Amino acid sequence: MSYRLPGWTDERVAHVLSALEKRYFLILDWSPRVTEVREQYPLPLEETLAIAAELGIDHARERRTREKTPVPLSTDFLLTVQALSGPVLVARTVKYAADLSDGRVIEKCEIERVYWERKGVRWGIMTERDFPSGSSRTSCGSTPSAFWLASRRSTTIMSLA
Repeated sequence: MSYRLPGWTDERVAHVLSALEKRYFLILDWSPRVTEVREQYPLPLEETLAIAAELGIDHARERRTREKTPVPLSTDFLLTVQALSGPVLVARTVKYAADLSDGRVIEKCEIERVYWERKGVRWGIMTERDFPSGSSRTSCGSTPSAFWLASRRSTTIMSLA
């Protein structure tokens, strides 16, 4: 399931691909430290193909065609976060914790991690376990103002930079 959400941070509609991404987006959108949220940020195919080859990992491919054409990878969220030293980029992938036991998911995350490491951007995986307790109400579409306050106290969510 995908969602289109109005964003407060950069005043545009955000497109997320899961309820978990929606939940994370709503928390980020109300954070005073996050100044820009870019979702489903595409990674250059040539670079991710090269990284996959270096790591000996099969790159993601179109499964519905006979040619099995490589498909671009994306990072769920590329954020601009206000740090003490100024704005910094932070990349985040959002996965359900149970999905992290799937070797193929881990392989694609490794390609993504190496890509961002080479760019000098902090990358990490967020799961439902990283969200402040009680923030699940944001997945129902509630205005997350009360949960934003909870997220301000969450070191996992707010230790972005």
